[in-house]
Amino acid sequence: MSGATQGLDVAPAVDPGRYAMGGRPPRAALRPASAQQAAEALRVAARDRLAVVPWGGGVGLAHDDGAPRYDLALDLTGLDAIVEYDPEDLTLTAQCGVTVAAHCAVRVRSSGSYSTIASSPVRSSARS
Repeated sequence: MSGATQGLDVAPAVDPGRYAMGGRPPRAALRPASAQQAAEALRVAARDRLAVVPWGGGVGLAHDDGAPRYDLALDLTGLDAIVEYDPEDLTLTAQCGVTVAAHCAVRVRSSGSYSTIASSPVRSSARS
């Protein structure tokens, strides 16, 4: 990594070209696999005064004009765990990278519960 992104080995690096905004990729991109890795990446970015853009599915951001500064893309799709599911209370707690179609619906269906989310067709290429 370049001098401006040195120290960002706290989470797996990924190809920055996948995170271009307005045709301009960031200098670096990380895909943390845990909340601790995401927090450490943000701590290092704050220390080095890097401009960070969080990425989910990237559906809208790829077409955005982009920020004046864009140093680091933080891909949050690796934070894809369902933390808790209580079918009796109809509540689900999930990390920010969980997609409803790919993960939540499968988990709700496997419990024998019914929800409008879980009964929708799954239209995601993500693995469950």
